[in-house]
Amino acid sequence: MRTLDRRRDPRRAGSCQLVLSTVFIGLEVWAVVVVLTTVQVDGATSVALALALAGAMVAVLDACRSWRSLGRESR
Repeated sequence: MRTLDRRRDPRRAGSCQLVLSTVFIGLEVWAVVVVLTTVQVDGATSVALALALAGAMVAVLDACRSWRSLGRESR
């Protein structure tokens, strides 16, 4: 019975979300840096790349926001 109670603990679920968000943010920032330093594109490809990078940054900002709100909820 005790193991079932631990699985439902909101702090444990929040910890998992925090770790996954941190790993995701690190990978996204690394990928953006690699793309920006190695790519040479022109025309429509540059527009598509800009939109994809903007989407990645929105995902990173959303992860940061959820990370901060998780910290506020645990207090």
